[in-house]
Amino acid sequence: MKYSYRRISLYRERSLVISFMLMLAITSAVLEIFFIDYLIARGLENKIQWINVYDSRIGIPILYLPIIGVLVVILSTWAYAVERPYLRTVDIRKLRNSSPILRMFNLSIFFLLVLSIFLFLPCILGSNWSMKELFLKSSEIIPLKVILLGFYKRFIIFMDVAIIWKFVLLQGSACLALAIFSFFVGFRTTARTLKG
Repeated sequence: MKYSYRRISLYRERSLVISFMLMLAITSAVLEIFFIDYLIARGLENKIQWINVYDSRIGIPILYLPIIGVLVVILSTWAYAVERPYLRTVDIRKLRNSSPILRMFNLSIFFLLVLSIFLFLPCILGSNWSMKELFLKSSEIIPLKVILLGFYKRFIIFMDVAIIWKFVLLQGSACLALAIFSFFVGFRTTARTLKG
């Protein structure tokens, strides 16, 4: 029995792809702005570079420029993860069962989750209120207290780093995590599609 195979592209779904990319870009930019404002409240210096344009001066906040880079990373990795299974020659029956809208929505949620975890979780774990609550809860459970002490002995090194380096490390680790996650999702989906 022969099955029909063909190449598929999301070109027909342009408006849908653009709307999901726009939603992802706006949400990522808002998360980045919250992250930068959080670090500014914790002591990160916000410098403004003034540029003379004709007779007026335009101020560009330097800390907000990496948002452009993070948006490029998240949009390109999201596009790779969405289109990767559709660039191969696949069985038409399997594609009829899969919904590109659902796949785009799921990937958008997972990409925002990865971005949020890698930006905010180290800040939350290093805050005084979370350490206080964790150690109060762990006073009843001895193994949990041992695990927390071991974790915070290593994590204190990160907490002592200058705030500008925290900013750079967290932004870089978030971008790297997005790239690794995208590669994993694209590779896993392609392997599953080819396996049958």
